[in-house]
Amino acid sequence: MIFHGGLAAAHYLAGSYDEAINSALSVLRFRPTFNGARRLLIAALAQAGRLDEARKELERLKDFQPDISLVWIEKNVPYTPGPMKSYLEGWRKVGLQ
Repeated sequence: MIFHGGLAAAHYLAGSYDEAINSALSVLRFRPTFNGARRLLIAALAQAGRLDEARKELERLKDFQPDISLVWIEKNVPYTPGPMKSYLEGWRKVGLQ
């Protein structure tokens, strides 16, 4: 599971969003409540232009993490400024503020 999580992040940061989606889904099959994988899935779906799916996943995430926001992400997700910019871009496409 940890391997697939790291792989999902690596694919996302490389701009390989379909591969990031597949890896994040692999993590979620083993642990459906792992918010980190669901957050990455949402951003990857958004970057891949699959906004309806991303919004549905965001609603699922809000069941577990109702306080999710761009501020929360910037404060708690351990990306450096370059990768964070791309990650936040995905979230903005979903409409997160």
